[in-house]
Amino acid sequence: MSTTALCYCGQPATSNGRECPTHFRERVGSVNSGFAPTRSAGAGQVDPVKSRRWMTRLEDYRKVRHEGSQPRTTRRMDIEATKRASDLVSAPVRAGRGA
Repeated sequence: MSTTALCYCGQPATSNGRECPTHFRERVGSVNSGFAPTRSAGAGQVDPVKSRRWMTRLEDYRKVRHEGSQPRTTRRMDIEATKRASDLVSAPVRAGRGA
């Protein structure tokens, strides 16, 4: 007596142990991830200007952290505010939630 699994159509289930190859292809082909890559701007494309601004901002954040200060966030205005406060007191500043 054979213990071969069968697909719901009666054929031997060889693809994944539950379905025949035909029904397996049908089921897998019906899966939609909702993502369709395109060549239009913003869809999987990297904007060099935005990327350069982001990297510059992170580099400024690293410099401020290396000096001992802690900006509230990595946003430009928080980095600049921490730099100004540090320059005013001539010491590292830690910007907290209330700062």
